[in-house]
Amino acid sequence: MAQLKVAIIGQSNFAAEVYKLLKQNGHKITGVFTIPDKANREDPL
Repeated sequence: MAQLKVAIIGQSNFAAEVYKLLKQNGHKITGVFTIPDKANREDPL
């Protein structure tokens, strides 16, 4: 499979899992976009 250059736009656990799977499969993550943290709760992504 060809290496992809990917930007991830998402929230929390779903996007974090997508990120992990893409990295494990050798794809290059070029950007990550999420909403700001709320009420001292850090977004895992």
